Amino acid sequence: MTAPSSSATSTSVREVTSAPEIPTSSAMPIQDIPAHPPKPVKPSHPEVANSGPPAKKPADDAKPKKPFHSGSYWAMTYSPYTPSGLCKASSDVASDVASIAAKGFSSIRLYSTDCSGLTNVATAAQSHNLNLILGVYISASGISAARPQIDEIVTWAANNGHWKGVEMIVVGNEAVFNNFASAEELASFVSEARSAFKNGGYDGPVTLTETVDILSKHAEVLCSASDIAAANIHAFFNGQVTASGAGAFVASQLELLAETCPGKEVYNLETGWPSKGSKNGVAIPGSWEQRIAVEGIRKMAGGKSTFFSFVDDEWKEEGEWGVERSWGCVIAKTSLLQIFSLKSVLQETTNTSDPLVQPRRASFHGPSATGTHRHGDRAPTTKLVLIAQYELSCVVTSLARIKLQESRSGGEALLVSLRNAKLSLVEWDPERYSISTISIHLYEREDTQGSPWEPDAEDNVSYLSVDPRSRCAALKFGERHLAILPFHQSGDDLVMDDYDSDVDDEEPKDSKSTEKKEEEVKQATTTPYGASFVLSTLALDPSLLHPVHLAFLYEYRDPTFGVLSSQVASSISLLHERRDILSYTVITLDMEQRASTALLSVTNLPYDLFAVVPLRLPIGGSLLIGGNEIIHVDQAGKTNGAAVNEFGRKSTSFPLADQSDLEFRLEGCVIEQLGHDSSELLLMMNNGELAIVGFKIDGRSVSGLSIRRVPESNGGFALLAGPSCASLIGRGRMFVGSEDADSVVLGWSRKLDKLKRQRSIAELDADEELEITDMEDDIDDDDDLYSGAKAEAKAVELVPSSEIPDQVDDYRFRVHDCLDNFGPMRSIALGKPSPRSSTDSRHKKATGLELLVTSGRSRAGGLTTFRRQINPRVLEQHLVPNVSRLWSVAVSKSSDGQANDRQSEELDNYIITSTHSDGEQRSTAYTLTSKDIKEVQDTEFDPEAGATIDVETLSNGTRI
Repeated sequence: MTAPSSSATSTSVREVTSAPEIPTSSAMPIQDIPAHPPKPVKPSHPEVANSGPPAKKPADDAKPKKPFHSGSYWAMTYSPYTPSGLCKASSDVASDVASIAAKGFSSIRLYSTDCSGLTNVATAAQSHNLNLILGVYISASGISAARPQIDEIVTWAANNGHWKGVEMIVVGNEAVFNNFASAEELASFVSEARSAFKNGGYDGPVTLTETVDILSKHAEVLCSASDIAAANIHAFFNGQVTASGAGAFVASQLELLAETCPGKEVYNLETGWPSKGSKNGVAIPGSWEQRIAVEGIRKMAGGKSTFFSFVDDEWKEEGEWGVERSWGCVIAKTSLLQIFSLKSVLQETTNTSDPLVQPRRASFHGPSATGTHRHGDRAPTTKLVLIAQYELSCVVTSLARIKLQESRSGGEALLVSLRNAKLSLVEWDPERYSISTISIHLYEREDTQGSPWEPDAEDNVSYLSVDPRSRCAALKFGERHLAILPFHQSGDDLVMDDYDSDVDDEEPKDSKSTEKKEEEVKQATTTPYGASFVLSTLALDPSLLHPVHLAFLYEYRDPTFGVLSSQVASSISLLHERRDILSYTVITLDMEQRASTALLSVTNLPYDLFAVVPLRLPIGGSLLIGGNEIIHVDQAGKTNGAAVNEFGRKSTSFPLADQSDLEFRLEGCVIEQLGHDSSELLLMMNNGELAIVGFKIDGRSVSGLSIRRVPESNGGFALLAGPSCASLIGRGRMFVGSEDADSVVLGWSRKLDKLKRQRSIAELDADEELEITDMEDDIDDDDDLYSGAKAEAKAVELVPSSEIPDQVDDYRFRVHDCLDNFGPMRSIALGKPSPRSSTDSRHKKATGLELLVTSGRSRAGGLTTFRRQINPRVLEQHLVPNVSRLWSVAVSKSSDGQANDRQSEELDNYIITSTHSDGEQRSTAYTLTSKDIKEVQDTEFDPEAGATIDVETLSNGTRI
């Protein structure tokens, strides 16, 4: 079951011919600061500027006497770069410009002439009646390196024969502020450029743009060199202005600019608010804050402001406060709950040697890493079959499976965590063929809200964790609240009394009375859950002042979870004092007494740990994941860790093995065990790269970690972007969800000679590759910690990583199936499709408007087209007049009626038609191949027998 999400930028092209219900997000223009160099492959990134002298900046409530050209959008900045910093194709630029025009802007600002911006952007702008604000960019190379851009602009205008649509030309972008030129050098260069443009026939304004404080310091030189007064005004970088005060701030700065350069028209050539990053004083980045700020700027100074930027600039460095990339704005999205079944089929694998072949979509990302088989090989493939889907009115934050004593389907129930501290327990109802809600649990109460200054529940990160034996679930919400929802599991021997009839003579007198047991059974048959309750993390342990993450652990008799926390808030600026501030505490719950006991605590852990990953046997314990390291903690509190980049050992005093040569960044990664009985884990990083985490075993305990990349040739980049979740769905199969790319069913195999199995190797060819299919039965390995005999019977041989000399070809990954994700959507454009050049009548002409959006992120970025109708491309045509009904059927070539292995045999495909003409009824059978359609001749099938009523197969699919 999945709760998909939405995301945005482009390099691939795919089509959707229906209009599905999708999690959409629409983008609005927002701004940031400069950083648009002449060479986009290695762009420079100027430092962030404060807009205006601090002494003259108004407070939040400072309002000018009147707005500057309020209530409209004047201009939008645009940089023709892909997220990786390369140049966008002309078609991508045309789509972006169309989207800008559709949002009501009248002008578009370019920073430089690179990436064919003059040609591509100007052509698209002209078709949408947009004016151009051209730019001559001055980089760290200085003014001499910028002079060729003047010649390019003059040549471009000469080739066009006019300067039509050019509203102004801006020479430099914060060049003085960034120390790329002095004020006198910039003023001289502006005069030089003005003369060149005038000689080329341009008579419009030529200006420069700096921050207001730079213009104030050099007013005499810079104002006199400009035809108009222009500045970059960013309320966020002031640090004393909130999002609600951004509009008043910009308008006040424009008033100050008018006083600085009297007699000149004033313009704001960059403005906006970031959607992500760290706060700067009272200026807090965020999507909601961005929306408020942009609307305020539009009202107060929209007619004189250039909003920055069209989309998030992923090609930039994150910069100070981590906001440089995040000035494109997402406004709305929806949620969808989908239910799938799994189907295993034999499917021909794709040839991955061709760099333009992608099995999932048309793409230009380079060599595919989604398969490892030769072209033409047929391998077991797991497919997702959609059973039902439901629109949800709120945002899903977590999904978890719950084993109930009884359910309508006989399977597991689903616990859905929703924003604002809500839980919903649902199950599948086979009679209604739909989900059925068992219960809804709300924890929005006044007594759960702490101090008045604490953020609301919806502003805190909430997450759900479920005990492996489904004895309870825990929802962390708010600052430090934990909602515990117990489930009745009276049949579970781990939660029964300690009385054992095989050992004890008779049950103790102080055991539960028969009446109490009967009452519990009666309650369990009424509801599968008990009364929930809310605890403060401080009630569990006083040290849990700032909880980071928690998860229930395997192998414990009572419900037990591990929690990461600290007693002081983490702070990057105080890193020298607060490097190793986190603690990992294992706490067991007494559900009946509503009490808890701390079993162990590991202190002085690195500050950047953010997740607890519980591990099944044969490893056990838990993994602590940080941005720079991975740490294993076993049941006794023994730790082993590895630093995965150069910062791992520099940012902590915690002992870590050095694997910094990996150069991994683990922020946003997802890790999952490679099977219920596997001793290795799959690490999926934020860029989609895969790695294997192994454990060095010393006797029965872990003595170290071993982390290795999965080579690209083995599917190491099978994921196109970072995952959001992962869940095992069978042997050798895992569902990997993503908010930035398609969610996929990821399968893997291992060469038999690199696995130690109980199965005799003599039975198999040494070079055979074992494909682990999901048709094998799952092994329940939740062994009782205190039951040595049971654990020994199920023991799995551990293979220490150090014993395997070469594992580069160990695992091989491929994508079995995918769920299309058309988000995040950054920009949307409407337009009519271009007419087909072909006159072939078999191609239906496209009609009506089409919707073109930029979707995905990273290597999953692309353009998606939505149409209101299906426009099929005819591959083969066969004229059959007067057809009233038609069937397609596939049957086995086997004639013995034994079709035990339907997946491995070839099938014959037929089309049967029923026709009516002049009162005569007739049926016709056709064979369908990959090359043609032929009528079946010389068989027992009698076309003159009459009209066909229905068609089905018999004898295990060998007869029609």
